[in-house]
Order: sequence, then C-alpha cells, then structure tokens
Amino acid sequence: MGGGTTVSGRLMPEHIQSVVRQHFPELRSCYEQARTQTSHLQGSISVRFVIKDDGLVDTVVIASDLPGDSIDDCVVKVFHAMRFDEPEGGIVTVMYPLRFCPPSATGAAGCGTAM
Repeated sequence: MGGGTTVSGRLMPEHIQSVVRQHFPELRSCYEQARTQTSHLQGSISVRFVIKDDGLVDTVVIASDLPGDSIDDCVVKVFHAMRFDEPEGGIVTVMYPLRFCPPSATGAAGCGTAM
C-alpha cells in the first residue's frame, strides 16, 4: 500500500501521508476481512477525501477494482476517523491510492508497496 498524495489546498503532503500511514493497520484489517471471502484478493482503491478547515474528514469517495463493497465501506469508515492538522485557508481535497495484495504476492508486479 502507499502512493502519492495530491493536495489542492494548504496542508503539507507529508502530514497527510503520515496520518494515513498511522491508519495502515486498520486499512490492512479491512483487506484481511475481505480476504476471508476471497483468499487471493488483490487490487487498488483510490480514495478521494476532503479535509475540512477543522482537520476532520468530510467527504470520502472510493474508486475500486476490488470485488464487493465490504472493503470499500470499511476503508471509508477508517478515513472518516482520521484527524489532520487544521489546513490553512480552507478545505483540502486529497486523492490517495491504496494497493492491496496477499502476503504471497508481495514483490509481484504492482505489489511491491502493497499493504
């Protein structure tokens, strides 16, 4: 898992990445729960979220190539629970890519930085 961060406001990308990484265990748990139904589940989720001027997450929108909604719903809950520093000058919109691969696929094409 991991990836770049696109920021359209005034909040340091490094801070956003740090907060999201603090929640990697919860995001990995979402994936592991989904793997109970599909053991070789792997794929990508793009998360678009809005950080309000108070640092709370408002809108979370998921674009996923993973089957089913359970992992998407779980990821949305994790992002809604995140708390960021207050942005300067208003809200911040972020696109954050996540890649999920089973442990056996780590190092495979596209899975080098996977969760």
